[in-house]
Amino acid sequence: HKKHSTIEVDKIKESIQKSFESIYSEIEGLSKSHPTYEPIDKIKDELTKLFDGKIGKPYPKEKLNDLFKEGQARYDNEIPPGYKDRSSKKDSPKQSLYGDIILWKQIIDKAKADNMPIILVTDDLKDDWWDKFKGETQGPRKELLREFLDETGQRIYIYQADKFLEYANKLKIGKTIREEAIKEIRDVRIKDEQRLKELSYFSESIKKRIETRQNYFESEEFKKMLDRLSEQKETRRLDPETLKRIQDNLDNHWTRALKFNYSDVIDNLAVSYPFTDQQRVGIQRMIETYANKKSDNKPTREGTIEDKPNE
Repeated sequence: HKKHSTIEVDKIKESIQKSFESIYSEIEGLSKSHPTYEPIDKIKDELTKLFDGKIGKPYPKEKLNDLFKEGQARYDNEIPPGYKDRSSKKDSPKQSLYGDIILWKQIIDKAKADNMPIILVTDDLKDDWWDKFKGETQGPRKELLREFLDETGQRIYIYQADKFLEYANKLKIGKTIREEAIKEIRDVRIKDEQRLKELSYFSESIKKRIETRQNYFESEEFKKMLDRLSEQKETRRLDPETLKRIQDNLDNHWTRALKFNYSDVIDNLAVSYPFTDQQRVGIQRMIETYANKKSDNKPTREGTIEDKPNE
């Protein structure tokens, strides 16, 4: 209110308030016209009919526990599928964390039981299902094809939804799917692939910058800088507690700076790319994972200002 000669803050606040009220009123109107599916949900009823008799039985608890152990070993060695879920589902229940492994094993068991090949249609776009080159999908992971053949003696054909529907139309399998529907599915996939590319680029950028900073703070150049600081007259007059605080700040500066800088980066990206809460948590966890490398390999503090408080 007091620091600008021409801006009338009250008028601006009034305009903003009116805008909020207008938006709120519009949303209220839309909410009243939104369809409700309670107590009768026709869509759910139709889906239930489609899946009736087509869902396999769940694994018993003992089998799941064995799969959780196998899943951990596979993830540790980055054996597909599913290991890309490790960071994003770290705090999720095991049945969610190892969901891809459970699905994969059930498909294998189905092929064995029926002694038939399998077609898997999935919109999972991560690298633990697909071979990729420069971000472009080339086909299913060859490890998956080989494992399936070795386990079942059968072949598995893995498709993305739009590709499968295109082939089904060409081969006249089942009902003909409208081209508009296939295009809509393809557009969604392309948009998701673009998001994955952006996140991958962002991840690599963070990793390189963290490693660059980490290398500096573990370098001789950094240690020499601390030694020079300890020799300055200004620092000699500081009390030991202050010197220790300066040293700790220098040691921790890079991790603090990263958190502030990359929080800003995430917020800026969110303007054009709305991260979900889960994605934000995953990105922050990724930053912290790289930052924590420093705690296991700190540079020596010998000869630094903390060790020379009385000079």
